[in-house]
Amino acid sequence: MDNPNLTKNQKAALQGYLGILQRNYQDKILQVVLFGSVARGECDQESDIDLLVVLKNGDRRLRDEISMASFDLILKYDVILSPMVMDRETYEWHKRYKDPLYNSIKKDGIDLWMKR
Repeated sequence: MDNPNLTKNQKAALQGYLGILQRNYQDKILQVVLFGSVARGECDQESDIDLLVVLKNGDRRLRDEISMASFDLILKYDVILSPMVMDRETYEWHKRYKDPLYNSIKKDGIDLWMKR
């Protein structure tokens, strides 16, 4: 992901998190989408990095584990990664009812990882 608005630490944290997902959860993830101020190009060094992680199916433990995978990177790079982890069924619900979260992701989201 090459976003000129990201700081060096933000880029490193994002790449690190995507690497963790690739190594440890590749077979469980359908999609990772960058959204929010970073995706819109309106971020600064204080901005958090909003990520949607959609799982094929995920129990609470798996969702928590994937969310917590960002913790060490947050400390290491002093950057706030904000992964929102949900299973496909929950994402489809948001999509069906076109709620504000889905509308924001559809409008501004950048696919970082998409499994077909």
